[in-house]
Amino acid sequence: MGQHVLTQIWRRGEVSYRRDLQKEDRYQESSNFLEGSVRAVVDIPFPQGTLAFNSTMPDPFSERHIALMRELADMLSEGFQRMEDLRQIAAERERLVVTLRSIGDGVIATDRRGRVIVLNQVSEALTGWPQAEALGRPLPEVFNIVNERTREPCENPVVKVLESGHAVGMANHTVLIARDGSECSIADSGAPIRTEGGQIIGVVLVFRDVTVERQV
Repeated sequence: MGQHVLTQIWRRGEVSYRRDLQKEDRYQESSNFLEGSVRAVVDIPFPQGTLAFNSTMPDPFSERHIALMRELADMLSEGFQRMEDLRQIAAERERLVVTLRSIGDGVIATDRRGRVIVLNQVSEALTGWPQAEALGRPLPEVFNIVNERTREPCENPVVKVLESGHAVGMANHTVLIARDGSECSIADSGAPIRTEGGQIIGVVLVFRDVTVERQV
Protein backbone atom coordinates (compact mmCIF):
# COMPACT_ATOMS: atom_id res chain seq x y z
CA MET A 1 0.00 0.00 0.00
CA GLY A 2 1.30 3.43 -0.92
CA GLN A 3 2.47 5.86 1.72
CA HIS A 4 -0.22 8.31 0.59
CA VAL A 5 -2.94 5.83 1.60
CA LEU A 6 -1.46 5.42 5.07
CA THR A 7 -1.33 9.20 5.31
CA GLN A 8 -5.01 9.45 4.36
CA ILE A 9 -5.99 6.89 7.00
CA TRP A 10 -3.88 8.69 9.61
CA ARG A 11 -5.40 12.08 8.77
CA ARG A 12 -8.94 10.71 9.02
CA GLY A 13 -8.10 9.28 12.41
CA GLU A 14 -10.52 6.39 11.93
CA VAL A 15 -9.87 2.66 12.11
CA SER A 16 -9.67 1.13 8.63
CA TYR A 17 -10.55 -2.58 8.46
CA ARG A 18 -10.22 -4.40 5.14
CA ARG A 19 -11.93 -7.69 5.98
CA ASP A 20 -10.97 -9.72 2.91
CA LEU A 21 -8.55 -8.46 0.27
CA GLN A 22 -9.64 -11.17 -2.16
CA LYS A 23 -13.16 -9.75 -2.19
CA GLU A 24 -12.42 -6.05 -1.75
CA ASP A 25 -9.04 -4.46 -2.31
CA ARG A 26 -9.83 -0.75 -2.58
CA TYR A 27 -6.21 0.26 -1.97
CA GLN A 28 -4.66 -2.40 -4.26
CA GLU A 29 -2.74 -3.86 -1.37
CA SER A 30 -2.59 -7.47 -2.56
CA SER A 31 0.39 -6.70 -4.79
CA ASN A 32 2.41 -5.79 -1.70
CA PHE A 33 2.15 -9.30 -0.24
CA LEU A 34 2.96 -12.79 -1.42
CA GLU A 35 -0.10 -14.30 -3.06
CA GLY A 36 -2.61 -15.35 -0.41
CA SER A 37 -0.27 -14.49 2.48
CA VAL A 38 -2.47 -11.65 3.75
CA ARG A 39 -6.26 -11.66 3.55
CA ALA A 40 -7.24 -9.02 6.13
CA VAL A 41 -5.69 -5.74 7.27
CA VAL A 42 -6.51 -3.36 10.13
CA ASP A 43 -4.90 0.08 10.49
CA ILE A 44 -5.27 1.92 13.83
CA PRO A 45 -4.24 5.60 13.54
CA PHE A 46 -2.76 7.38 16.56
CA PRO A 47 -1.12 10.82 16.85
CA GLN A 48 2.39 9.66 15.94
CA GLY A 49 1.55 7.13 13.21
CA THR A 50 -0.50 4.08 12.31
CA LEU A 51 -0.51 0.62 13.91
CA ALA A 52 -1.16 -2.18 11.37
CA PHE A 53 -2.41 -5.73 11.94
CA ASN A 54 -2.50 -8.40 9.21
CA SER A 55 -4.03 -11.86 9.04
CA THR A 56 -3.87 -14.79 6.61
CA MET A 57 -7.55 -15.46 7.37
CA PRO A 58 -10.50 -13.44 6.05
CA ASP A 59 -12.46 -11.32 8.53
CA PRO A 60 -10.61 -12.61 11.63
CA PHE A 61 -10.92 -9.57 13.90
CA SER A 62 -13.89 -8.97 16.17
CA GLU A 63 -14.94 -5.66 17.72
CA ARG A 64 -13.18 -6.78 20.90
CA HIS A 65 -9.95 -7.38 18.97
CA ILE A 66 -10.15 -3.91 17.46
CA ALA A 67 -10.85 -2.38 20.89
CA LEU A 68 -7.69 -4.04 22.20
CA MET A 69 -5.76 -2.74 19.19
CA ARG A 70 -6.97 0.78 20.02
CA GLU A 71 -5.75 0.37 23.60
CA LEU A 72 -2.36 -0.74 22.33
CA ALA A 73 -2.19 2.25 19.99
CA ASP A 74 -3.05 4.55 22.91
CA MET A 75 -0.25 3.00 24.96
CA LEU A 76 2.20 3.50 22.10
CA SER A 77 1.09 7.09 21.71
CA GLU A 78 1.65 7.76 25.41
CA GLY A 79 5.08 6.14 25.23
CA PHE A 80 6.10 8.25 22.23
CA GLN A 81 4.85 11.38 23.99
CA ARG A 82 6.92 10.60 27.07
CA MET A 83 9.99 10.10 24.88
CA GLU A 84 9.35 13.45 23.23
CA ASP A 85 8.89 15.13 26.62
CA LEU A 86 12.21 13.70 27.81
CA ARG A 87 13.89 14.87 24.61
CA GLN A 88 12.55 18.38 25.08
CA ILE A 89 13.53 18.43 28.75
CA ALA A 90 17.08 17.38 27.80
CA ALA A 91 17.22 20.07 25.12
CA GLU A 92 15.94 22.75 27.50
CA ARG A 93 18.43 21.65 30.15
CA GLU A 94 21.30 21.90 27.68
CA ARG A 95 20.22 25.40 26.69
CA LEU A 96 20.00 26.36 30.35
CA VAL A 97 23.49 25.06 31.08
CA VAL A 98 24.94 27.08 28.20
CA THR A 99 23.10 30.22 29.32
CA LEU A 100 24.11 29.85 32.96
CA ARG A 101 27.78 30.20 32.11
CA SER A 102 27.23 33.82 31.09
CA ILE A 103 25.00 34.91 34.00
CA GLY A 104 26.44 36.69 37.02
CA ASP A 105 23.41 36.05 39.24
CA GLY A 106 22.53 32.87 41.04
CA VAL A 107 20.36 30.53 38.96
CA ILE A 108 18.60 27.35 40.03
CA ALA A 109 16.35 25.27 37.78
CA THR A 110 13.90 22.64 38.99
CA ASP A 111 11.56 20.12 37.44
CA ARG A 112 7.77 20.30 37.92
CA ARG A 113 8.06 18.47 41.23
CA GLY A 114 10.33 21.20 42.55
CA ARG A 115 13.48 19.07 42.58
CA VAL A 116 16.76 20.72 41.64
CA ILE A 117 18.13 19.87 38.19
CA VAL A 118 20.66 22.68 37.61
CA LEU A 119 22.69 25.15 39.72
CA ASN A 120 25.26 27.58 38.43
CA GLN A 121 28.46 28.52 40.24
CA VAL A 122 26.98 31.65 41.81
CA SER A 123 24.15 29.57 43.29
CA GLU A 124 26.65 27.08 44.66
CA ALA A 125 28.54 29.90 46.39
CA LEU A 126 25.43 31.54 47.87
CA THR A 127 23.65 28.36 48.99
CA GLY A 128 26.71 26.36 49.96
CA TRP A 129 25.44 23.40 47.94
CA PRO A 130 27.62 21.92 45.17
CA GLN A 131 25.54 20.95 42.17
CA ALA A 132 26.52 17.28 42.49
CA GLU A 133 24.98 17.14 45.98
CA ALA A 134 21.99 19.39 45.24
CA LEU A 135 20.67 17.51 42.20
CA GLY A 136 17.36 15.80 42.86
CA ARG A 137 16.81 17.46 46.23
CA PRO A 138 13.63 19.46 46.98
CA LEU A 139 14.23 23.16 46.33
CA PRO A 140 13.55 24.35 49.95
CA GLU A 141 16.34 22.07 51.17
CA VAL A 142 18.88 23.84 48.93
CA PHE A 143 17.27 27.26 48.57
CA ASN A 144 16.33 27.92 52.21
CA ILE A 145 14.66 31.33 52.33
CA VAL A 146 12.92 33.10 55.22
CA ASN A 147 11.41 36.50 55.90
CA GLU A 148 14.17 38.53 57.55
CA ARG A 149 11.68 40.18 59.92
CA THR A 150 9.44 37.31 60.99
CA ARG A 151 11.94 34.49 60.33
CA GLU A 152 9.04 32.50 58.88
CA PRO A 153 9.82 30.29 55.86
CA CYS A 154 8.94 31.96 52.56
CA GLU A 155 6.51 30.37 50.13
CA ASN A 156 8.15 27.79 47.85
CA PRO A 157 8.86 29.75 44.61
CA VAL A 158 8.18 26.69 42.47
CA VAL A 159 4.63 26.42 43.80
CA LYS A 160 4.06 30.12 43.22
CA VAL A 161 5.28 30.00 39.61
CA LEU A 162 3.37 26.82 38.73
CA GLU A 163 0.15 28.21 40.19
CA SER A 164 0.43 31.50 38.28
CA GLY A 165 1.88 30.05 35.09
CA HIS A 166 4.09 33.10 34.51
CA ALA A 167 7.11 34.93 35.89
CA VAL A 168 6.77 36.22 39.44
CA GLY A 169 8.83 38.39 41.77
CA MET A 170 9.48 37.15 45.28
CA ALA A 171 8.61 39.04 48.46
CA ASN A 172 10.86 41.78 49.81
CA HIS A 173 12.99 41.25 52.90
CA THR A 174 13.97 37.74 51.90
CA VAL A 175 16.98 36.10 53.49
CA LEU A 176 18.80 33.10 52.10
CA ILE A 177 20.23 30.79 54.74
CA ALA A 178 23.22 28.93 53.35
CA ARG A 179 24.14 25.36 54.17
CA ASP A 180 26.68 26.53 56.78
CA GLY A 181 24.13 28.81 58.46
CA SER A 182 25.40 32.07 57.05
CA GLU A 183 22.83 34.50 55.73
CA CYS A 184 22.46 37.08 52.99
CA SER A 185 19.64 39.28 51.78
CA ILE A 186 18.53 38.45 48.27
CA ALA A 187 16.34 39.77 45.50
CA ASP A 188 14.89 37.01 43.39
CA SER A 189 12.36 36.07 40.76
CA GLY A 190 11.03 32.88 39.22
CA ALA A 191 9.70 31.91 35.82
CA PRO A 192 8.33 28.76 34.18
CA ILE A 193 10.46 26.67 31.84
CA ARG A 194 8.38 25.76 28.80
CA THR A 195 8.75 23.37 25.91
CA GLU A 196 8.40 24.61 22.33
CA GLY A 197 4.74 23.58 22.58
CA GLY A 198 4.18 25.74 25.66
CA GLN A 199 4.06 22.95 28.26
CA ILE A 200 5.59 23.89 31.62
CA ILE A 201 8.29 21.37 32.51
CA GLY A 202 9.98 23.19 35.36
CA VAL A 203 10.89 26.48 37.01
CA VAL A 204 14.00 28.67 36.88
CA LEU A 205 14.94 31.01 39.74
CA VAL A 206 17.29 33.97 39.39
CA PHE A 207 18.57 35.70 42.51
CA ARG A 208 21.40 37.94 43.71
CA ASP A 209 22.97 39.02 46.95
CA VAL A 210 21.70 42.52 47.89
CA THR A 211 22.99 42.58 51.46
CA VAL A 212 25.32 45.51 50.87
CA GLU A 213 22.67 47.47 48.91
CA ARG A 214 20.19 47.19 51.78
CA GLN A 215 22.73 48.31 54.34
CA VAL A 216 23.35 51.58 52.51
